[in-house]
Amino acid sequence: MSFNHPPVFALAEKWCQQHPGWQRFCDCTEEVSSTLTLTFKEQEAACKRYWRRKYGRDAERAWQEFASVYPTRFRTGYIADDGRFYENVVAAMRRPDGTLQTSMMVVHVGGEQGRWLNGKKS
Repeated sequence: MSFNHPPVFALAEKWCQQHPGWQRFCDCTEEVSSTLTLTFKEQEAACKRYWRRKYGRDAERAWQEFASVYPTRFRTGYIADDGRFYENVVAAMRRPDGTLQTSMMVVHVGGEQGRWLNGKKS
Protein backbone atom coordinates (compact mmCIF):
# COMPACT_ATOMS: atom_id res chain seq x y z
CA MET A 1 0.00 0.00 0.00
CA SER A 2 1.40 3.41 -0.91
CA PHE A 3 0.74 6.71 0.77
CA ASN A 4 0.03 9.80 -1.29
CA HIS A 5 1.43 12.91 0.37
CA PRO A 6 -1.00 15.80 0.59
CA PRO A 7 -0.42 18.59 -1.93
CA VAL A 8 0.71 20.83 0.96
CA PHE A 9 3.97 18.82 1.15
CA ALA A 10 4.87 19.89 -2.40
CA LEU A 11 3.64 23.47 -1.81
CA ALA A 12 5.84 23.77 1.28
CA GLU A 13 8.85 22.35 -0.58
CA LYS A 14 8.34 24.85 -3.42
CA TRP A 15 7.90 27.73 -0.92
CA CYS A 16 11.15 26.79 0.83
CA GLN A 17 13.00 26.69 -2.50
CA GLN A 18 11.79 30.23 -3.15
CA HIS A 19 12.79 31.39 0.36
CA PRO A 20 16.42 30.46 1.05
CA GLY A 21 17.18 29.54 4.65
CA TRP A 22 13.78 27.88 5.19
CA GLN A 23 13.16 24.12 5.39
CA ARG A 24 10.14 21.95 5.90
CA PHE A 25 10.26 20.57 9.43
CA CYS A 26 10.32 17.03 8.05
CA ASP A 27 13.54 17.88 6.16
CA CYS A 28 15.37 19.36 9.16
CA THR A 29 18.48 17.67 10.42
CA GLU A 30 18.57 15.94 13.80
CA GLU A 31 20.69 18.86 15.05
CA VAL A 32 17.91 21.34 14.27
CA SER A 33 14.94 19.23 15.35
CA SER A 34 16.53 18.18 18.64
CA THR A 35 17.32 21.80 19.56
CA LEU A 36 14.20 23.46 18.16
CA THR A 37 12.57 24.36 21.46
CA LEU A 38 14.13 26.14 24.40
CA THR A 39 14.67 24.26 27.64
CA PHE A 40 13.17 25.34 30.96
CA LYS A 41 16.52 26.82 32.02
CA GLU A 42 16.53 28.98 28.87
CA GLN A 43 13.06 30.43 29.49
CA GLU A 44 12.58 34.06 30.45
CA ALA A 45 12.79 34.81 34.18
CA ALA A 46 9.05 35.63 34.41
CA CYS A 47 8.14 32.24 32.96
CA LYS A 48 10.38 30.36 35.37
CA ARG A 49 9.05 32.41 38.32
CA TYR A 50 5.48 31.51 37.44
CA TRP A 51 6.22 27.78 37.33
CA ARG A 52 8.38 27.88 40.49
CA ARG A 53 5.65 29.71 42.43
CA LYS A 54 3.07 27.17 41.35
CA TYR A 55 5.14 23.94 41.56
CA GLY A 56 8.18 24.72 43.71
CA ARG A 57 11.07 22.28 43.25
CA ASP A 58 9.05 20.37 40.63
CA ALA A 59 8.71 23.45 38.40
CA GLU A 60 10.88 22.19 35.56
CA ARG A 61 9.19 18.79 35.43
CA ALA A 62 5.74 20.42 35.61
CA TRP A 63 6.63 22.82 32.78
CA GLN A 64 7.80 19.92 30.62
CA GLU A 65 4.57 18.06 31.33
CA PHE A 66 1.96 20.82 31.24
CA ALA A 67 3.24 23.79 29.21
CA SER A 68 1.21 24.31 26.06
CA VAL A 69 3.66 26.67 24.34
CA TYR A 70 7.35 25.97 23.88
CA PRO A 71 9.31 28.95 22.48
CA THR A 72 11.67 28.03 19.67
CA ARG A 73 15.25 28.98 18.82
CA PHE A 74 14.31 29.29 15.18
CA ARG A 75 11.60 31.30 13.48
CA THR A 76 8.81 28.93 12.47
CA GLY A 77 5.71 29.22 10.35
CA TYR A 78 3.23 27.17 8.38
CA ILE A 79 2.53 26.76 4.68
CA ALA A 80 -1.12 25.99 4.02
CA ASP A 81 -3.03 24.45 1.13
CA ASP A 82 -3.32 27.92 -0.39
CA GLY A 83 0.51 28.11 -0.64
CA ARG A 84 0.74 31.08 1.75
CA PHE A 85 2.98 31.49 4.81
CA TYR A 86 1.27 31.87 8.20
CA GLU A 87 2.88 32.80 11.51
CA ASN A 88 0.76 30.38 13.53
CA VAL A 89 -0.92 27.07 12.93
CA VAL A 90 -4.42 28.25 13.87
CA ALA A 91 -4.35 30.94 11.19
CA ALA A 92 -2.96 28.43 8.67
CA MET A 93 -5.76 25.98 9.31
CA ARG A 94 -8.70 28.33 8.71
CA ARG A 95 -9.70 29.37 5.23
CA PRO A 96 -11.50 32.71 4.88
CA ASP A 97 -14.79 30.83 4.47
CA GLY A 98 -14.23 29.07 7.81
CA THR A 99 -13.44 25.63 6.43
CA LEU A 100 -10.24 23.87 7.43
CA GLN A 101 -7.13 23.28 5.37
CA THR A 102 -3.94 21.32 5.99
CA SER A 103 -0.56 22.90 6.65
CA MET A 104 3.08 22.01 7.05
CA MET A 105 5.52 23.54 9.52
CA VAL A 106 8.56 25.31 8.08
CA VAL A 107 11.65 26.38 10.01
CA HIS A 108 14.09 29.21 9.30
CA VAL A 109 17.53 27.70 9.80
CA GLY A 110 19.81 30.10 7.95
CA GLY A 111 20.25 33.41 6.26
CA GLU A 112 19.98 36.98 7.49
CA GLN A 113 17.95 36.26 10.61
CA GLY A 114 20.77 34.21 12.09
CA ARG A 115 20.82 30.69 13.36
CA TRP A 116 20.46 29.49 16.93
CA LEU A 117 21.99 26.21 17.96
CA ASN A 118 22.73 25.06 21.47
CA GLY A 119 21.91 28.53 22.81
CA LYS A 120 24.47 30.31 20.63
CA LYS A 121 23.84 32.55 17.66
CA SER A 122 26.17 31.83 14.76
